[in-house]
Formats: sequence, C-alpha cells, structure tokens
Amino acid sequence: MQNKARLRYLAPLAPLLAAILGGCSSPAPSPTSGSASNADVQGAGRKPTWKPAGGGFAEPARSPSRETIPGGVPDPGSPSNPVPGPLTVIVSDPTTGPVAGAAVVFDDVSGTRSILLTDANGAATHVVTPGATVTVAIAQPSAIALTTIAGVDTPSVIHVGEPRLGYSAVAYDMAVASFSGATRYVADFGCGTTANPSPGAPLLGTISTLCLDGDGVARVLVKAEDASSNVLAFARASATPDAGHASVAIGPGAWTPVAAPSMLGVSGAGLEASTITGEIFYVEGPFAYSGGSGAAPFAFVRPPAVASAELLTVSVLAQSATARTGRLARRPLGAGDVTEAGSDYLPSLFAPVVTVHAGTPSLAFTTSASLANATGIVARIHSEAAGVPVSWTLVSPPGAESRLTPPALPSELATLTATEPWRVQFVTALESPSWRYATLQTDAMKLWKAVRNRAPAALGPSPVTVRYTTVEP
Repeated sequence: MQNKARLRYLAPLAPLLAAILGGCSSPAPSPTSGSASNADVQGAGRKPTWKPAGGGFAEPARSPSRETIPGGVPDPGSPSNPVPGPLTVIVSDPTTGPVAGAAVVFDDVSGTRSILLTDANGAATHVVTPGATVTVAIAQPSAIALTTIAGVDTPSVIHVGEPRLGYSAVAYDMAVASFSGATRYVADFGCGTTANPSPGAPLLGTISTLCLDGDGVARVLVKAEDASSNVLAFARASATPDAGHASVAIGPGAWTPVAAPSMLGVSGAGLEASTITGEIFYVEGPFAYSGGSGAAPFAFVRPPAVASAELLTVSVLAQSATARTGRLARRPLGAGDVTEAGSDYLPSLFAPVVTVHAGTPSLAFTTSASLANATGIVARIHSEAAGVPVSWTLVSPPGAESRLTPPALPSELATLTATEPWRVQFVTALESPSWRYATLQTDAMKLWKAVRNRAPAALGPSPVTVRYTTVEP
C-alpha cells in the first residue's frame, strides 16, 4: 500500500521522470533560445538545467551590507558578492508523511534552472545563490499543488506541506462539582478541544494525544458560567493518562471566583474599519485557552495566575467583507485593561486580480500604503488543469509589494498548467520584529495558520507582536 500511495505522486510526473532517469538514450529537447524548453537534459543522476523563461517574483529588497574585510575588500558573503550555498527542500503530507517524487525546480539568480525529484525522505538539495527562487510541484490524480518561494536564503532548509503528526486518542472521564449561580460549565483542554460537563453526571469523551504537554499530561481549565455566559469561577485540573485513559476531577474546593473584569479595546487614529473585533486567549506553555471574543471593546476575566501564564490578544479591523488587518500580541498575563493602538496596523490590501501571460499567472493587488515594514507576503491562487484542481501558493519578500509572478513552469511539467481561469484565494502580508524572511520562507504556511488559528506557540516567545493584513475575495 505504501508503494501505491507513493505512485500517486509519481504518475502525473512521468514525463519528468523519463527525462531525468532515461539516461543518454533519451534525446534532449531542441534548444530554443530564451524559452523554458531550452533544456540540457542529461544522464541518470545528473541535473537537467536551462535558462528560465523570465518571470520570477519582484527582486527582494537587499539586506544591509555586511562588514568588509580589513583593507576594504568586500566580505565574500556581502550582497555584492553573494556566496552560493545548499538549499534543502523537504516536502511532506500530513496523512502519508514524506512525499517522494515531487518535482523541485531551482531558479538561480545566475539564470540557470535545475530540476530534482525528492527522495524517499521527501528531500531535494541543490546549491543556489542567495535570492534564488524554488518551486515545488506535488501532482496527484485528485489535486495538483504548486508552491513557489522567492528570495530564498542559503544555506537553509525549507519545509513545504505539513509533516505527519503521529497521535492517538485518549479516553477520559470528568466529574465537576457545582458552583453557586452557574448554569453551564466549559472544560477547555487548551488545544482547541472543549467539553461541557454537568455536575452529578460524569462526562465521558476522548482527546488527542496532541492535547498532552511534553510530560504527557492533560491540563484542563474549566469555567463556570451563568445564564448570560458570564464567567463566575475558574478551576484547574491535571490528569496523566494511564493505559490510554485519564480521569479529571473538579471538586468543590477547586473553584476560584473571578476577579473584576477587564476590557480589551482598540483606540487611536487609523480606525477606518467598519467593524472592530477582538479575542482573548490565556497561554500556559503549549496550551491556549479561549478567554472570549466580541466587538471591541469587550470585557474579559483572567483565570487564577500561574507563573508562566501569558495573554494573547487578537484585534481585527475589518475594512470590508473581504479585507481586514489585525494584530496578535503575546504578553505577560498582567492585570487591568488592554488597549491596542488603532494606528499600529499594516496597510489594507484590495482588488487582487490574476492575469496570465504565456500560461504563467501573475497576481496583482493594491495597498492603502507601503508594505515596506512587512516581513513577507503569502498568497494562494487556484484553478483547474484538465478537470483537476490546481493551487499555487506564492511566498515573497516584501519587495514585491503589488505583484507576484512565479517563474514559468518547465516544459516537463506542462501537464500541470491550468486550463481554467485563475482565482484568488487569499493574499496576506505578515510582519513581526522577531521574524526574518528566512523564518517566513521556511514555515510560511505554518506561520500563516498560526495567525489565522490564533496559535500562540508558533508566534514565538513572549513578548511578541504579529501584524497582518489580508484580503480573501
């Protein structure tokens, strides 16, 4: 079955496999100056290279020059004399694990292009000059996924797709003592899983082992609420599963009444949004417990503090039904109200549109102001190729503020070319002082999902502020 699963990825890439593995018996395509078919297809174990047919993302902004060697000789690693280095691309599938046979196209700043196939570990490595562009093609009978990352750093490792996470189910039973005035109880496991136990009636359920901390312990925060969903009290409980089962007990003495509520608000200049909303999460280690959400300003209450507790605040300004800009701020739990500055947001994105030239899509959009402070841009467009869905994820440094254009696909991957109009799924610019573009390019979708899913662990250690602006037509 494992070999059959692997063949799902290899079958649509048969022309490329034949070109790479066919040896000298397979003649190279006829050269055509300046086209992607100007390929020098070589023998087994060697890399086919050719000049790319233009395209590429907008050139990334240059990093500051490094120090010079005494005597005024430029450092070999300076922008004026970049040193090539290894770039490793690891392709993974959350269901099947490493993806073997995915095509990885390396477009070097020197103008050369190389194609490799990922090995059994889903990896492909090639030496490129900093600033190169890499495109990954994963072709299955049911879907085609393209990912292009521009302005890569070297040496570096880039992950495309999500790794397979081994996990299993853990059964639990939960008993909760009543709290005066409460009509509803919410048990939050800190991993996006909640339950609603009732006093006097033990609750049976299951959680994933992903909801356990590094010591294999489930740490539960339970809220007692009144009929209006106001939090009256908190209780904590820990349970270590034994033989795949955990027992959670909240006794009468476990409840701690809440202190006076605080407010989360947004104030100041720049509030041109039609709607301002906010969310609160309590962060303890790898866990994030929901603390409420609503139109800003809104009230929230802090749980009993622990030494490592933090607060994650999310504030979102909606400019329209499709465009919004927001901030995620991870900070010590503290006390009192929290107010976000309305002027401290990235510019808005508008009107994304895709045009196609010679089969290659180009994504353009407008901004209300410069994105020079952004760490990078992540976008995705989708179409179809002979009835098969195609998605193309684009990751770029902030230098490409208004247009993203990936390199043309090589002729060996012509079967992956879209046959229907391209549509925009989303365009998002991200910014944080603690991030570098190298971090964004390595885990672009991971960080994008951390923003969308409010996953504080992926945002970096406290204190950290992440700003984003997005449009999803």
